[in-house]
Amino acid sequence: MNPQPLRRVLYPGIVLFVLVTMVLLGGITLRSTRNHIILSSIGIMEAHAQLLVNSISEELLENPEELQGYIKKLSDDTQLRITLIDDEGTVTAESNRDPATMDHHGSREEVAPALAGTPASAIRYSDSVGYDMIYYALPFGTGVLRTALPLTELTASLRSVTMHFSAALIIILIIALTALWLVISRIERPLRDLAERSERYAALDFSAPESTGSSLLEVHALSNSLDTMADSLQRQIRSIRRQRDELQAVLNSMSEAVIVLDARRRIIDANPSAQRAFAPTLECDITTVLDTQKLMDMINSTADDEVRRTGEIIHQSQVYQVSVTRLPGSRGFLVLVFNDITTLMHLERVRRDFVANVSHELKTPITSIKGFSETLLEANGEVDQARSKRFLEIIHRQTLRLQAIIDDLLTLSQLEQIDRLEEHHTPVRLVPLIQDALVICREKTRQIDRELTIEGDLQTSVRGNGHLIEQAFINLIENAMKYSEPSTPITISLSPPSQGELIITVTDKGYGIPPKDIQRIFERFYRVDKARSRTKGGTGLGLSIVRHIMLQHRGRVEVTSREGYGSSFSLHFPL
Repeated sequence: MNPQPLRRVLYPGIVLFVLVTMVLLGGITLRSTRNHIILSSIGIMEAHAQLLVNSISEELLENPEELQGYIKKLSDDTQLRITLIDDEGTVTAESNRDPATMDHHGSREEVAPALAGTPASAIRYSDSVGYDMIYYALPFGTGVLRTALPLTELTASLRSVTMHFSAALIIILIIALTALWLVISRIERPLRDLAERSERYAALDFSAPESTGSSLLEVHALSNSLDTMADSLQRQIRSIRRQRDELQAVLNSMSEAVIVLDARRRIIDANPSAQRAFAPTLECDITTVLDTQKLMDMINSTADDEVRRTGEIIHQSQVYQVSVTRLPGSRGFLVLVFNDITTLMHLERVRRDFVANVSHELKTPITSIKGFSETLLEANGEVDQARSKRFLEIIHRQTLRLQAIIDDLLTLSQLEQIDRLEEHHTPVRLVPLIQDALVICREKTRQIDRELTIEGDLQTSVRGNGHLIEQAFINLIENAMKYSEPSTPITISLSPPSQGELIITVTDKGYGIPPKDIQRIFERFYRVDKARSRTKGGTGLGLSIVRHIMLQHRGRVEVTSREGYGSSFSLHFPL
């Protein structure tokens, strides 16, 4: 059903009602007026008839010619048609015609009752004059005196009354319809204003309410109710928006990826972490983003029994712990929370490897110390001095190795526990530190005559912890000495500052590192050649310590190597 404007609905019906009412009222009024005019005319005719009866004497009745003249004169004076009829219905005198030419009148509807003694009136067509007449018959002696008026005169009077009355009705109708139009407009305008305000409220436009401009109590009540509803809606919308913003802020700040599915397994929402991890598209099926059978089984099971489920899935080499929950009160909506535990799994693997490596590294020196010390104790002094000295030297060497491992582990532990206290960093000149490191490394490796060269800007300095930077140089230079022949040179290059960083490179011409091992050499206890490392006395922690020292200085360490041709380790210090 198509809605229509108020004036189009009400106005035609009311106008039709008013018109019908006015027509009926006019018809009733005109009919009443006609009847009134006829009755008034009959009353006048009755009065004239009485006067005529009283004015006609017996002498006139006996002289037909004088009676005819007298009747004619009275008709001219009264404007009435006068007829005298005897008791047999014969016309004896007539004001407008010759009585001898007139028909018998005894059966006429107004004459017959009068001959019987009862005055009577009638409106009928007159055959004598050829038009409608109003007749009044009054008993007169043994006969009847009848008066008549042409109905045309009454019709003319009625027409005049009708014209005036119709004009009055038209004026009244115009005034009524105009007033009706104004009344409908007065009602329609505030209703239209209320409708416009309702549309604004429906569009969440809660601008300042305007006055309806109507004095109608009902309109004011509706306007106040609408304003109250708008205020309530505003409060509810503000509350919903605040809750939504809070929820969105929580979702946006979560490191976990959150995806919401509808009952058809389509993605209807995803937080920024989910966008970064999976790049989902709204309204697409979850299988287009994560097509794993385990995840689908969890989703289907949770949708069926509403039990929260958790599990682990692998997506593009990343391990995620997934929690699937059905939203309470929803029609099958599910919330998927993905927690990236790849790093945790890696750390767990590193922890297991570290424990295994520490146990293995400590087991070798402890086993040697235990074995040789037991041999000496069980000999009860029977071991010759040379052999005893050799056993003690082995115990001492393994003790030093054990101490080196413990010292390196303590160093790593300290580096991991302290923060980057940059306010404690001071300007440090690098060349003196490198020179001190060279002296220490020469003595430790007993390569006093080794060719070691420092190149570049010898005045270069950085801000940092001098002790830690020196330790990094010692570890790199010592490794270069251990894993290269003493006849090959080692070069320490200080490059000029470039792109916001300073680079110091330690280059050797040693054994080099296989490509498969380059990515792992900074792991704790990782060795490229374990037999050679143990022979050289390495702990497997030196490069890991260097990496942590650079992290403390917001820098990094990089390596380039070619197996059989040597390696270059670069320390990148930010300026």
